[in-house]
Amino acid sequence: MKRLIAIAVLLSGVMAGACGCAYFVPPVDAPSDSETLKNSESAESFQQYADGVYRGFYKYGDEEELSVQFELENDIFQRLTFRSLKYKDGDYLASDATDLQKQVAGQYTQAGKYLIGKNVDAVSDLAESKSIVSDMDAVTGATLNTDKLERAVEDGLQRNVFRPARSEAVSFPDDLKDGIYRGAYDDGGVEQIAVEVKIKDRKFVSVKYKALNYGGLDYLKEEESSAAREIADQYKEAAAYLEGKSVQALTELYEPPAVIEDKDAVTGPTLRTNKLISAICRALADGPEDR
Repeated sequence: MKRLIAIAVLLSGVMAGACGCAYFVPPVDAPSDSETLKNSESAESFQQYADGVYRGFYKYGDEEELSVQFELENDIFQRLTFRSLKYKDGDYLASDATDLQKQVAGQYTQAGKYLIGKNVDAVSDLAESKSIVSDMDAVTGATLNTDKLERAVEDGLQRNVFRPARSEAVSFPDDLKDGIYRGAYDDGGVEQIAVEVKIKDRKFVSVKYKALNYGGLDYLKEEESSAAREIADQYKEAAAYLEGKSVQALTELYEPPAVIEDKDAVTGPTLRTNKLISAICRALADGPEDR
């Protein structure tokens, strides 16, 4: 169990370094308690989303153009960080980004800052970018499209909490139709997990992996190393754990040592089960496939 926990901690550091996003566009912190209270007074009397950290993505075709990580408490945005921001002309968060790219990245940061201290319903305000971001006319040759940010945040909400403050507080849809659902977790332009799940009477009948990748390795290929195969076995074990259980059993995957057998041979970085949860929640949000 201790080995799995250490692996998860190691991967957390590896992924942060790989993205590099927080180093160039700083996280937007929450306002003072008084400002948060003022905004929360207009919120719904019930909480829509679990407290914790969320991740969302905007893709155009197969290309990831924008991804964010944000934190909610009582449905109020506490902070937001851009994990990626790219377009045809390059990476806007790279250390060698042009002055124009950095200016556009700064305007996206302004849009993200607008959400801090506000209820999740404020996401729809991003459609009016000129009332949120200053000096838009000064940026020529590039387009600020806050619709991408809006859709990335909405994607994060639909994927459910990535790292909850309390896993027992997380809930999942009640009105699921019977059928086959497909979803994926992509990060950095790589499809790390893709799943196909079958639901009947709000229970998992089957959970199958269509992709399981990280660090250039395809964990589903037999020719990969024994350590990679054992990592794949762990995640197959997590999928098997869900079968026959209600959708609410997803909460138990936030604590993988409780459901996955310890594998002494696994010493390298491993895919985290919160990515599996994200992929499944994306599938459930998209609805069952027509057959």
